[in-house]
Amino acid sequence: MKRNKQAIAHLLLAAIFFVPSQSSAWAQITSAPDGTNTGVNQAGNTFNITGGTQAGSNLFHSFQQFGLNAGQIANFLSNPAIANILGRVTGGDASIINGRIQVTGSNANLYLMNPAGIVFGANASLNVPGSFTATTANAIGFRPGITGVPGHWFNATGENSYAALVGIPSTFVFSALQPGAIVNAGNLAVGQGQSLTLLGGTVINTGTLTAPGGTVTLAAVPGDRYVRLGQTGSLLSYDLPLAVKDAVNPLTTPPLSLPQLLTGGAMANATGLTVENGLVKLTGSGITIPINAAVAIASNQIDVSDTTGGKVQVLGDRVGVISATINASGTNGGGTVLIGGDYRGQGNVFNAQQTFVSRDSTLNASALQTGQGGKVIVWADAATRFQGTIVAKGGAQSGNGGFVEVSGKSLSFDGSVDVTATAGQSGQLLLDPDLVLIGAVGIDDAQLNDGQILAGDGGAGTTFQISTTKLLQLLNGGNVTIAANTAIAVNQVVDATTNPNPGNLALTATTINVNAPMSINGALTLTGQVFNNNDKIINLTSKGDLVIQGAVIVGDGGVGVPAAVKLTSTQGNIFVDTISSGSGGVDINAAGLFQARAGTNRVNVFLRERPEDSPELNAFLQSKGIALAPGQFVSVHYQDGGANQSKPLLYSIAASQSNSAPAGSLNAPVTIRYGGATRTLIDSNFPIVATDGTGTVTQGRILVQGGNGAFFVGPTVTGKLVPGNTDLFLTKDAGGNFIPVNAATFNPATTTLYRNEIYTAAYPTVDFPTTISGLAGLIYVGFGTNTTLYGSSQSRVFSAVSPTLPTGTTGVIDTPTSSSSSSSSSASVPAARVQVADAAGDTLQRGIDRQSGGLACASTIAVAAADDSQNRSNPRDRTNPCALPQDDAQILRILGESPSK
Repeated sequence: MKRNKQAIAHLLLAAIFFVPSQSSAWAQITSAPDGTNTGVNQAGNTFNITGGTQAGSNLFHSFQQFGLNAGQIANFLSNPAIANILGRVTGGDASIINGRIQVTGSNANLYLMNPAGIVFGANASLNVPGSFTATTANAIGFRPGITGVPGHWFNATGENSYAALVGIPSTFVFSALQPGAIVNAGNLAVGQGQSLTLLGGTVINTGTLTAPGGTVTLAAVPGDRYVRLGQTGSLLSYDLPLAVKDAVNPLTTPPLSLPQLLTGGAMANATGLTVENGLVKLTGSGITIPINAAVAIASNQIDVSDTTGGKVQVLGDRVGVISATINASGTNGGGTVLIGGDYRGQGNVFNAQQTFVSRDSTLNASALQTGQGGKVIVWADAATRFQGTIVAKGGAQSGNGGFVEVSGKSLSFDGSVDVTATAGQSGQLLLDPDLVLIGAVGIDDAQLNDGQILAGDGGAGTTFQISTTKLLQLLNGGNVTIAANTAIAVNQVVDATTNPNPGNLALTATTINVNAPMSINGALTLTGQVFNNNDKIINLTSKGDLVIQGAVIVGDGGVGVPAAVKLTSTQGNIFVDTISSGSGGVDINAAGLFQARAGTNRVNVFLRERPEDSPELNAFLQSKGIALAPGQFVSVHYQDGGANQSKPLLYSIAASQSNSAPAGSLNAPVTIRYGGATRTLIDSNFPIVATDGTGTVTQGRILVQGGNGAFFVGPTVTGKLVPGNTDLFLTKDAGGNFIPVNAATFNPATTTLYRNEIYTAAYPTVDFPTTISGLAGLIYVGFGTNTTLYGSSQSRVFSAVSPTLPTGTTGVIDTPTSSSSSSSSSASVPAARVQVADAAGDTLQRGIDRQSGGLACASTIAVAAADDSQNRSNPRDRTNPCALPQDDAQILRILGESPSK
């Protein structure tokens, strides 16, 4: 992949079309004899422009030629009733302006339209009280006006219906196949809060553009387009509708090519551009400027700094920022810099296909004293190559860092970004390519410096490679988000723990392959399905919160390759959706809280309970005067808020043997430590029995240790199925409505009970309380050679852990003494043996010794095969629960109870 450090690799050359008969106007301003009544009176070096045609608050002028020598002044005379002055140049010659343009008599905005091209020389300047727009469009429309209706366009050539041209200039039509170019080498400045806009087919700045607290826009537009200017300065580009094209006057002479524009009048050397063999180059750098349409180049100085920084937009199909300083800083807040587009290619500006920022360019949107850092976006729909510097710091006295995005489907990043804040929170850097590889420097090392972020010059699908060295630099005091459209792969160890300044890292993609350990000196957030395709071990460590919004899935890779998941937060919380590990097990260590928040079973489940096994259910039936025969089962459903839906019970963590592992090799520990781990809530071994007929037994372990916070997995109650009804269970009538249970109509064979509760998944992360009581939710361990996961479950009820309890207490099952109690006790928990008759048959209930919290079954007892049928007629013999198919492993699961708020 070839690269040229002194060329814009993404900007392609096109053919040059020469039109010898055209020329550039030099030092002449003459009115056009077309009835517009423009008067030009020269007094010394000043051209006083009078007359014109007024329509509402708009004043129109028409010129045959418009050009100025150094020291000359074009003075537009106005009056306070005029809001906008619009001048056109009709003669077919480009405007070469090397003097001053000014407006006197009003605070009007000034528009200068010349389709042939406009060049501002090194001595060009402005003295305009309002905004200034120079354009090579061939028509300007007005708001409010009727787009496309004849008579509502100010045409660059031909006749105009001036009386209809009222309102605000807002639309620019470019009907030429390659619109004319605009080059600025001068010092163009407007007043505070005003706008300075250069809008043409090719737009190049080699001079200085200034608009304190206002907006500077360089926008390059391809042919057959029209551009709409929004009230906030946004630019939207559209295909030119046929009705509009028919409504505007066609150009009689094609615009000058860029080389012609620069060679006419010997202006090239005065613009910072040179023409060599028909090619246009930036003087001194040797960088070639493409001459095809829609190329925008920003060089030298653009300044919108003020009390609060203003806005800079450099837009086009191909965009280059070369040897430029763009300053949108502000004393009390940074501004906005948009290079090639807005956030993730969205927003109200048109996007570049290719964007380049050179190594000697700086984009600054910092807050200097107080306030937030600003926003800087470098974007391309296809390819972005960034080598420069971006600064969006927070104020020195107060304020957070700003937001920076450098993105493209194909992205090359070899620059630096500073979003730090000395008196606030660091800002954010977003990298948003198509594919991301985090690892050692790749095949491009020989062409660029070590430690760079490299990418191909191609389009979509090219992998963006970021070295760990560069990533660690960016994380030193800055927050980094890498959001890939498809996948992210971490192939080399990422260790930011030695960074002196903490930085947060967020990875977002459909799939995230964490093939090497990651340790972050801040918060770590992964959004997407998390895998490990190499050694099958996911090892993530953060100093702050560790958040995984998606499933963490690893499976054993064969004999001697046990899959495992290890999550550690040394000072923060751990929040996950679901974890599925292999025989290496699961190890979670959170300094604060641990919460599993999402994940549901594959099917809706219902429980078939015997009243003698569930004191709660038994007490409810007795209160209703319902007596059942011994061994009689009752179906119980759990709702998620829908009137006719069963509750899909939430799960959190699984440790399972893969198909390729040999029988008896599973030993999958599940270890969860949180809140300082000052006491043990659960510590139990469980047997794993092979299904190949050998009867091989191995041991697994579940350990849950906690401090003074709460361990919470699963749903929480948010309401009643029937508000105001205090019954614990309800049933349904023939119409599907929930009704109270009635002894006269109750039939255990046909009546289904519904727990009178509505559940939500869990507490949101930001609202998760530190003293809540709750249930330890589903943790399952399974194995099998036929992809079946076996398991059994129990409820572990606990109340908020009291800091006065002795440390190291083991085997205690905590139950709240009341809904608002924060005390703990070791009271017995009912060993409710219930059957889960779901189609998958992958999570089954078992009895647990209610005093020790251990198994009620010996590890030597063989476990029956799983039963995945909904067999209500055969409840099985429950005198020996260890021989039932649900007794192959100990897991934890949410059942009917829920935490108290």
